Amino acid sequence: MPPRLQLLKTTLLVAVVLAAGCAAKKSDVALGTWTGMIGEGHPKPTGVRFSLEDDNGKLSGEMFFQDPATNEFSNDGSLTGTRDGTTATWTTETDVVIKGTFEDNKFTGTIEFPPDEGHPHAPVPLILTR
Repeated sequence: MPPRLQLLKTTLLVAVVLAAGCAAKKSDVALGTWTGMIGEGHPKPTGVRFSLEDDNGKLSGEMFFQDPATNEFSNDGSLTGTRDGTTATWTTETDVVIKGTFEDNKFTGTIEFPPDEGHPHAPVPLILTR
């Protein structure tokens, strides 16, 4: 094989391997631990934390609430959702819905709890930091 053809073949092989490696990488847009407060400015705000995995826009992870007496976070269950660019929506196994936008190490959006005794809850503003 002529050297030029061998070089072209090697270059193409390297490009294909690098492209495959890049496609398999998980995104870091949403990846990590995100913490914030619900009801800030109210007498008893509650800490909330999300541990997120982001596999090319498919979100998974867990939700935690802070115990006001001990300040410890307890697991409230798993979550699944989607991310399109910087916009994301996820739902926990307890039917809590989070919607919003990621920007660097900040998430700005809303959290909505499931209806209580048939009465819907309005979305509450939510800001999380990583």
